[in-house]
Amino acid sequence: MQIQPITEHAIQILRHLHEQQDATHTGTAIAKKVGITYPYFKRLTLKLRQKELLALITQGGSGYYILGRPATEISYYDVFSCIEGELRVDHCQNYDGQCQYGTSSHCKLHEFLKNLQSKIIAEMSEKSIAELV
Repeated sequence: MQIQPITEHAIQILRHLHEQQDATHTGTAIAKKVGITYPYFKRLTLKLRQKELLALITQGGSGYYILGRPATEISYYDVFSCIEGELRVDHCQNYDGQCQYGTSSHCKLHEFLKNLQSKIIAEMSEKSIAELV
């Protein structure tokens, strides 16, 4: 498993907004601060806005952005799942829990990977954006 750069960019955007709570932030200024292009920023922030992790408070130009909710209420996993989808460590198991390769649904490997996945999600869910600043 490797966290994608787009997820790290999303974290950086949210961290920046949390650090600079008292200032207004245009999309172009945030993109520049994070080191990404404005078109990339727009695509990324659309996903964050859909999950209400980020809010656009004025339209037009590059707009002004704020956090969609307090940084203490946004977990690392909230951002990860918003950008990359639900974490799946065990790719040999279908969504219905059955093995794609014909082995038993009670395979020890499946159980190990399922437990590992649960632990990773729990760790990611315990850390808020505020704690990562």
